[in-house]
Amino acid sequence: PSQEPEAAAAEAAAEEEDGEEAGEDELLVGAAEGGGAADAAPSADDEAVRARARAILQAVQGKLLPQLYNHIKDPKTEGARVSVALAVLKLLKLMPPRVLKLQLRGFLMRLVATLSSREKSVRQKGREALAMVAVELGAEHFGAIAYELQSSLRRGFQLQVLGHALHFLLAKLVPTVAVGSLDSCAPLLVRLILADVFGEAAEKKEVDAIANSMREAHSTMSFASMELLASVITFVPTVNELVPHIHRAAVDAGGATTLKHANNARELLRRCVIGLSANPSVGLQPLTVYCAGLLSTHLPPKRGGAAPAPAP
Repeated sequence: PSQEPEAAAAEAAAEEEDGEEAGEDELLVGAAEGGGAADAAPSADDEAVRARARAILQAVQGKLLPQLYNHIKDPKTEGARVSVALAVLKLLKLMPPRVLKLQLRGFLMRLVATLSSREKSVRQKGREALAMVAVELGAEHFGAIAYELQSSLRRGFQLQVLGHALHFLLAKLVPTVAVGSLDSCAPLLVRLILADVFGEAAEKKEVDAIANSMREAHSTMSFASMELLASVITFVPTVNELVPHIHRAAVDAGGATTLKHANNARELLRRCVIGLSANPSVGLQPLTVYCAGLLSTHLPPKRGGAAPAPAP
């Protein structure tokens, strides 16, 4: 009996996979016949069309995509070819959703890898390619891009590159998306921003050797990233992913005793205010309730319950 739930789950998963493949067949057949086959009545040629569509999909995945991936990186400059990257992305978007999901990470890894180069021009081309890809994919897949930045840029000068690249992408993407569309990836974005301000990246900016050689180490763009993010979140409840985490990160970094961290936290909060002031989802009533909650939580209680002094 203990194996019955597992068997049922396995059977359900198999049925779901079969359903996805059947759905993909419908998409491929529709594409092969100009988009109308999915709605037409079954015919004797349907199976032949499906077989031809599956063969095309296998050829694209097994032969065409690997060749295109090899051309994303320019062998002379080691930089990313923006036009090739966009062509690959447009091809992936024509594939069934399951294929896009499987191929997307490998595609993004190739672009993000260019950001780890020590050549400024290579990093710049990589940022430009990623920005165009982010806009083309839309907010729905921006979390995947942010995750790949976090996974690939993990040490040394790459930490400064990460914060700079994240701001570059947000600056291009935010004007094109609707309010609330980045809510799902807001926790990850906030973690990356706070790590750049309070973590190892901030400490390495003070090392002269890095600050003199890396353009990205000359300034911190994560304050501006926080402002951009605050301008497009849904105020309730996503604001709780911003303000409390800023306070906690500052305290964990020694903000109560370090003027630098206290100033950084103050600047992040100021940028949050600027972003929220431009956010159409911020209404007067929820803003008032939220501010009252912050005051009651963080202000010290009155001693002895003394009444406030009368106004002059």
